[in-house]
Amino acid sequence: MACSKADFDEGPEEEKAIVEILRDTLKVATTTLESLLQMADAESEDENLADITDLVNEYVYEADRHFLLENLWRVAYTDGRLDKYEQLFIERIASLIQLTADDVVDRAHQVWKPA
Repeated sequence: MACSKADFDEGPEEEKAIVEILRDTLKVATTTLESLLQMADAESEDENLADITDLVNEYVYEADRHFLLENLWRVAYTDGRLDKYEQLFIERIASLIQLTADDVVDRAHQVWKPA
């Protein structure tokens, strides 16, 4: 959710993309995801970001961290544009989950392919 809010303009298409990605990845019912997202939305990003990324680093394989990064790019590009704050947020997350600047660029190119 934090990625979709980074540009201060969270649209319904971004929330829909988040729900679809999580539903398809986690195989959880949409109603359950909506409840989880409401709870996450109520929490402060800065309070939980370190805890979440620490857990990701401890329990998530590198390939899955790349997958996470790619999906952050999907959310950012859902509205057809990339805001600088979205990009900064994604770069911050990548750094916190021990991925490189090259990983950031590679995953962005996997998602956004200009016509």
